[in-house]
Amino acid sequence: MKSRFSREAESEADVYGMRYMVRAGYDPAAAVSLQETFVRLFEDKSPGWLAGLFASHPPSRERVAANRRLLAELGNPGGERGRERYQRAIAHLRQVQPAYEAYAQARKALDAGDMQRALGLVDKAMRIEPKEALFPTLRGEIHKRRGRRREALRDFDRALALNPDYYLPRVQRSLLERELGRQTAAERDLEASIALLPTAEAYYGLGLIAEQRGRTREALGYFQAVATSESEMSKDAARRLALLDLADHPDSYLKASLGLRKDGRLLLRLRNASAVPVRGIRVVIGRPVGRRFEPLRTLRLRGRLPAGREQRLDTGLQLRDAAEARGLVARVIAARPVR
Repeated sequence: MKSRFSREAESEADVYGMRYMVRAGYDPAAAVSLQETFVRLFEDKSPGWLAGLFASHPPSRERVAANRRLLAELGNPGGERGRERYQRAIAHLRQVQPAYEAYAQARKALDAGDMQRALGLVDKAMRIEPKEALFPTLRGEIHKRRGRRREALRDFDRALALNPDYYLPRVQRSLLERELGRQTAAERDLEASIALLPTAEAYYGLGLIAEQRGRTREALGYFQAVATSESEMSKDAARRLALLDLADHPDSYLKASLGLRKDGRLLLRLRNASAVPVRGIRVVIGRPVGRRFEPLRTLRLRGRLPAGREQRLDTGLQLRDAAEARGLVARVIAARPVR
């Protein structure tokens, strides 16, 4: 039923669409040509974005035949196809296409460490299309890697003059500003970049600035956002997060659980879920009684527990049965990150 309704809806859309084309002065034969192209691509099983379109709206020869009959009923009136206007509109894009090809090659050269070739290619791109902010941004990155801070800053400034709404040169400029000790300017650039497009790199930079200025709670928020992302900086952010916060909230990073051996001995399993090694660990084993916690034993772990590793040890407690064990919990009350 759904499929039949969908075909009827498509047929109705074709009828109204072609009639509106005639009233607007466009050639309805173009709609038929487009449908014929879709049928050919569908039958050839052409991959790409069309696969998703064909999944819900598969073209058919019956639909093309119906549109041909409608075209005949309309008198095949002809009309505007817009080819000349389209060609005029993309003429500049065709003209500057070599600039973007040079840019792509420059990016590959930079990734390969060939900065001299990268610089030559991006200069070529800028000569062809001097109004594209992408190009001076890349040249600024090249100069930054070569240690030419003044030239890099000039390029980032130029990119932003061309396109103030481009986030990347603000992020890149902030890195240089931090190196030069201009923390306020760097923070301003990062906040402006996030307003345009939130990125892990910008949040991480703001976290570093907040940490350096003693705004710990703010830094934790920034590092938390990056640590939970899928970016390349997530591991570094998780490490900084642990270094700042683990001593105050050890139970958030060290996971303690209890188990019972067959002989009734209570075992402690402790896992370091943080991104840093930890030492000075103390764990209290006790029994919740209403709102109180009745401690039974405190364990101090010697040495360090590496990141991502776990340790098991005998608590020294002998229990009667599993029911007694279920009434006990383990709480991590102290730990220090190893810097």
